[in-house]
Amino acid sequence: MPDAPGTHLGKIFDYLASGVDILMAPDDHSVVGDLIRETKAGYIANTPEEVCHFLTKQYHAWSKEGTLKYKGIDEKINQYSREAQVEKMAELIKIALTPNLPA
Repeated sequence: MPDAPGTHLGKIFDYLASGVDILMAPDDHSVVGDLIRETKAGYIANTPEEVCHFLTKQYHAWSKEGTLKYKGIDEKINQYSREAQVEKMAELIKIALTPNLPA
């Protein structure tokens, strides 16, 4: 967990980009859990039974289909891509460097 509450660990963005369900156990009620819920990029388990249920369900789906269906919302996930973040930062820099001209 980062020293500053409300900040994301960098690794979560690599996991988001993977296109594979993230299993978070347990929910630490942090921005990471919020991110997983917002993007539908995984499952949050709070008990050993929930972890077991999720993994069993995933295994059965994989053994039946040969693949796993991913339910992450690409539109929301892409907001956190490096490209999208650089665009946001560039816009903030542009705003900060643009002189405030009198109307």
